[in-house]
Amino acid sequence: NDKRNKNSMEFNIPFYSYISFNTQSLSLYNQQNKTRRRKMIKQIIKLTKQADIVCLQETRINTHDTTILNKHFPKHVILYNNLDNKKGGTVIIIPTRITSKYRVIVHQPPEIAKGRVQHVHLEPLDNHNLPFNIVNVHLASNNKTKIAQLKYITQIPNKAHLFLMGDFNFTDLSKDSPSDESTLLISGAAKKVWNILVQKHDLKAIRQPRH
Repeated sequence: NDKRNKNSMEFNIPFYSYISFNTQSLSLYNQQNKTRRRKMIKQIIKLTKQADIVCLQETRINTHDTTILNKHFPKHVILYNNLDNKKGGTVIIIPTRITSKYRVIVHQPPEIAKGRVQHVHLEPLDNHNLPFNIVNVHLASNNKTKIAQLKYITQIPNKAHLFLMGDFNFTDLSKDSPSDESTLLISGAAKKVWNILVQKHDLKAIRQPRH
């Protein structure tokens, strides 16, 4: 544990602003859909001006294509967690004014979390900031796979702030579900793992309006 006095004014809790956005494909490879691609890029550029850190889901970028967005965001670090151009994929966009203060550690996900769970740890370069984790998810709809992905997230140590966001493919409160019988409402083994994760990191829900 960090033995420094966390109540000291010299520390800056990493309260950056975040936006999560499911792109439902960036259409980067579809030559018949250039108009949509331009609109998506413009929308994401707009989001980077509304929040410090932008997390994207369902980017559908080829596995090894890790520069394709860079030219659109010259003052940002683009972190890719690609699956393929047909499904999945997540991206985290962080401005260099933030990354210049931290050592950015990208955790390579296991096979079951590729393109689905993206974990980045930011370790401060000085004694005036605290470390924090960003976890950007596009969880599987399949319950067994989703449980495995949630278990992977629970393995993250709770020694730093954790900011978890994305497309969870479930709701944890009935009021957020279409009905009490909705299959979106998490239950059973998945709910048990989710509760462990929430308790371990003392997660608090923050509602985000639609873009």
